[in-house]
Amino acid sequence: MIDVSFDVAAFGWVGVLSFAFGCAMAGVSTLVSVVTLDRARSIGFGALVLLLMYLLIIVALVEPALDWLKYRSAFHYYRPAAVIDRGVWPLGETAIFGAIALGCWGLAVWRFRTRDLVG
Repeated sequence: MIDVSFDVAAFGWVGVLSFAFGCAMAGVSTLVSVVTLDRARSIGFGALVLLLMYLLIIVALVEPALDWLKYRSAFHYYRPAAVIDRGVWPLGETAIFGAIALGCWGLAVWRFRTRDLVG
């Protein structure tokens, strides 16, 4: 038999981090949707931002001279493998994603409430 340990708590923290990451992306998309009043633009903007952040992290990993680019990507802060290896809650990363989500949703609510929707 192979004796492999499985840290349930670490996988739980990955779930929390993933949820916070998803909320941050949803918050940005919600804000863009409220500002533009166009579902297609908000979906396209969200996809474009994710693609650009992915490309930033890839370029930073491939080219050492451009290592500073990784700090511009949300994928640098979303590291589920590191969470599983350490087995601790990534408080800083979760706080960053939570602040982005709550800030964007707060701005979206404020913007929506100040909009004149009477047709």
